[in-house]
Amino acid sequence: MKRPQRTLNIMLAEILIMLSIIMIALPKYGYRIMTLLLCLTLIITGLRYLIYYFTMSRFMVGGRYMFFFGIIILDFGAFTATLLSVPKIYVLGYLILTYVLAGVISFLRAREAKQYGAASWKGKFVYGVIQFVIAVISLIFIRNTQVLVGIYSAGLIYSAIMRIIAALRTTAIVYIQ
Repeated sequence: MKRPQRTLNIMLAEILIMLSIIMIALPKYGYRIMTLLLCLTLIITGLRYLIYYFTMSRFMVGGRYMFFFGIIILDFGAFTATLLSVPKIYVLGYLILTYVLAGVISFLRAREAKQYGAASWKGKFVYGVIQFVIAVISLIFIRNTQVLVGIYSAGLIYSAIMRIIAALRTTAIVYIQ
């Protein structure tokens, strides 16, 4: 990771921590901020996949997968933007589903890393366990919006800390002689 990428990741992590603190401090607006943040995250991620497809992935084997994945994520983001006027239970269920999917993906990545003998599988496995624990706790408190906003904020803070750790981690440079 180059210096501008590291700086951008650290700045993004700081913004996530500030938004989490705002959501916890202002519980009246926490639900709206949470929905808006979820919407923006999905839209930006979908756009990133589409840009990746049009710049590089369309020339690769299996690149069409990136196109369809970007379209689906972008649609989920647009769908989330329309959920501000519906009952909160739907958005919270949608958020819980997101935690479960993130946990499943993390478990699959951890299994793949373990098969290749990489040491990073333990961190991915722990991240998956944390995502599942958050999903279960969210299911328990699905009727209490403030608790779920607090859980979401804690998850954002954890994600931001992991992003800072990844940005500060030294990367190996392989020299070919």
